[in-house]
Amino acid sequence: MFLRRYVERFFDIVIRLFVHPRRQVLFSSFQGQYTCNPKYISLKLHEMYPDVRILWTSSEKSREHSLPNYIETVRFGSFQYYFQKHSSLVVVDNG
Repeated sequence: MFLRRYVERFFDIVIRLFVHPRRQVLFSSFQGQYTCNPKYISLKLHEMYPDVRILWTSSEKSREHSLPNYIETVRFGSFQYYFQKHSSLVVVDNG
């Protein structure tokens, strides 16, 4: 846990220096499950702004088959997760 915090902070600094924020929103809810308020925020966001890229964190416990087609998944804790998290304009997380 201690090392993870420093690794995440390192990625945050490096990515913010070299990557311009993208027009995307990263959602995370209760161990990567597609549920609760972030689910409905993402549905409304897609309805209002269909050109915004929507990413959702996933884990082994999540059910990816219930996700709409326009949502892309990112495995929680992976390098891609940290990259997408720090290069997104907005991060919605209730976990």
